[in-house]
Amino acid sequence: MTRSDISAVFNAKRDARQNKLDDLAQHSRLLKDRIAKTQQLLSDSILRARLTEESHMVDQYVGAVESLARAIAQRPSEAIAQLTPYLQAYKQLQQNIEETSDLLEKGAKAAQSEALGRANEATRAMLVMCGPSFPLLLFIATRIIRSITEPLDSLSSRFKAMTESNDLRLELDQERNDEIGALGLCLNTFVHKLHEILTQIRSSAEQVAEVTEEISASAKGQAQGAESQ
Repeated sequence: MTRSDISAVFNAKRDARQNKLDDLAQHSRLLKDRIAKTQQLLSDSILRARLTEESHMVDQYVGAVESLARAIAQRPSEAIAQLTPYLQAYKQLQQNIEETSDLLEKGAKAAQSEALGRANEATRAMLVMCGPSFPLLLFIATRIIRSITEPLDSLSSRFKAMTESNDLRLELDQERNDEIGALGLCLNTFVHKLHEILTQIRSSAEQVAEVTEEISASAKGQAQGAESQ
């Protein structure tokens, strides 16, 4: 829920308010669709389960935002009471996003270790079966290992840099026509979704803070006016 969304709901007339809330519901459905599409791209059951959990948290967060928006639009004096469920949903969603990012990093490292193990097994098998052609086989094995490890090292380093810098604008290599490219595409899609969610949460938090200050100021003004009468 962006700053302009809350402002529009707060300032609009009754009919327009309902239209804005309908638009917000449509946006929520689109957000869930993005999560579902990302989930289809992943083969890891743990990550898929995390995305399912995150989808439920997004539902809770959007519900809290909608309740707060309705309170702001219809019952401004009660809007402050809606902040607690909103903040709880926000903190839970933020924590889940951070944990999912950690799982993605661990998954990339596990994929790297598994690929290295397979490469080593292939190397040993070729040495046993083709001992007389050792120099040629060694060259081929080296090329195969490098073709596997270099993209994985680059992928792991890129993801580590993204995690350490907290910069979700960085993208992984997804142009390769193999499993490494598919993994890069999945990670890029998921990170892009995380970036959109964090941007939305940041905007919502800023707008809620501003609206809360306005409500508090209005309440104080009304209280002072009542006392003066």
